Amino acid sequence: MISLRLSDEEFRGLQALSECKGTRSVSDLIRLAISRVNHTQNGHPADHSLDHRFALVTRRLDEIENTLRQMTQAQGATASRD
Repeated sequence: MISLRLSDEEFRGLQALSECKGTRSVSDLIRLAISRVNHTQNGHPADHSLDHRFALVTRRLDEIENTLRQMTQAQGATASRD
């Protein structure tokens, strides 16, 4: 069990957020937030997250784009020598 002190204003804000997010209670909202924090590593999404997969695909596309650019430049240099 975790216990923390909140001002009335902070608690009302969490209640409003809980209602907005559709959780049953402030406790459920906090559990959800802790769960999300636990699914990150060093401030970055864990390997299984959609954000991480998207970042990997984006990085790979950048690598492919750079390779194609280098190949095109090399092909242009070869053609100008002929």
